[in-house]
Amino acid sequence: MKIIDRFNESQLNLLKEINIIIEDREYSEDEIYNLSDIAIDKEIELINAEKKGEYNSIADLYGNIGNTLIELGNYLYEKKIVKIFNEELNKYEYKKILGYYKYLGGESTSDLIVGKIYIRVEPESDFRIVDESGEDYIYVSSNFNKILDETSDGWINNNELKTIGTKGSENGIIIIDKEFREESRITVEEKEKCYAITCGVYGYFVHTAYTDNYLEMYNNMKKDIEKYLYDLVRNIDDKDFCEKFCNKY
Repeated sequence: MKIIDRFNESQLNLLKEINIIIEDREYSEDEIYNLSDIAIDKEIELINAEKKGEYNSIADLYGNIGNTLIELGNYLYEKKIVKIFNEELNKYEYKKILGYYKYLGGESTSDLIVGKIYIRVEPESDFRIVDESGEDYIYVSSNFNKILDETSDGWINNNELKTIGTKGSENGIIIIDKEFREESRITVEEKEKCYAITCGVYGYFVHTAYTDNYLEMYNNMKKDIEKYLYDLVRNIDDKDFCEKFCNKY
């Protein structure tokens, strides 16, 4: 999919107002990186303007631009690219995800939690893991166990709970039960007249939405949660994300 296909004419015009031009063509990964750096700089400008109270007169415009920037981020995450903060350069970088790995222990650091799933990023010549600091460091590969390959969307079946076919919290029959990086869970229940989708982030929130056709909402919910959890330095406030997510669905 071309990036331009992700936006409507109004959004494209908003991007032009902040000097982000989306052309009608395929973008290379390097071009996506560069475009995203520009988008992040603009997003930071908007955040700073909000903190200073300088944008009140055009709040709606800024809000729409912010949503459009989020669309750029969603495109990246679908391409399996993650945003990482480089402390030495004092800026964000984008790197391709090479896989998902569970930490087994053995490293002398407090930035890894045994049993937790972490992202491995490029280059393939190094075994670089994005740890709890939000940065990527070289670790010993034998201290990790690969659980998913680069073709997976990161969501794995919750087989241990054996919930498929059983009654769920909304009194429907569970047809999907998946977990993401041991940080989030989503279930889909088939009810008599609709579907119930329950999802959340462990320790933050849980939310249920109802729909006649679950597939689109299910996929969109997963994408929004992925984007939030991939944002390792938490540029978005937890409470703010929860409120926006629940209002959206």
